[in-house]
Amino acid sequence: MLRSALIAGLFLVTPVFVLAQAPKVPDIEVFGGVSYLNVAGYEGREHFSNAATGVTMNVNKYFGLFGEAGLPIAGPSETFPSLIGGFPIRPPFTFGFRDSTKVSTALFGPRFSLRRERTTLFVHGLAGVVRTTNKSEHSLVTGIGLPVDPLSLSSSFAVHTFAYGFGGGVDVNVNHRFAIRVLQADYLRARIEGTGNQLRLQSGVVVRFGEQSH
Repeated sequence: MLRSALIAGLFLVTPVFVLAQAPKVPDIEVFGGVSYLNVAGYEGREHFSNAATGVTMNVNKYFGLFGEAGLPIAGPSETFPSLIGGFPIRPPFTFGFRDSTKVSTALFGPRFSLRRERTTLFVHGLAGVVRTTNKSEHSLVTGIGLPVDPLSLSSSFAVHTFAYGFGGGVDVNVNHRFAIRVLQADYLRARIEGTGNQLRLQSGVVVRFGEQSH
């Protein structure tokens, strides 16, 4: 009789114990870090760096919806100086032309996660908009010693294109609130400088808010 009672009690207590030990899933995960973008340029591969941020809203332990943005820090630029000779009684003129390009992104999609005590692995689909901004600066400067301000002109334009792709990464859990995103690698298909295959790498910190049982 005592043995039966112990077995019955064990079956009743076990589900409660399992629920108490069940890992918690954050309601919201906020990412902040840096991003490196390698794109197909007109004359070879080009390199961009962005500040990266994103928010994931978890539906359950395995599935969530995320949105992210990349804000431009630096991109490729070229400077073309030239010298226009003048007469002996007047200094030459220096003409400069500088062209720079920067990229920003806004992407959304579903994310699937495999959560472990120490790490979280994830994969996701990507779709959204890439904004490519090109700025040109022209300057005309007189020779040294002539008290004339340089003449500068600048122009810029932006192009918005659709982008899609997929990727994934790994977060190393520091505790239930913080994680280090060691690496996120994404493939994008978009027209940035030229249409082609674009590779993006990200790294940073993840902060988690709220929690739900799986």
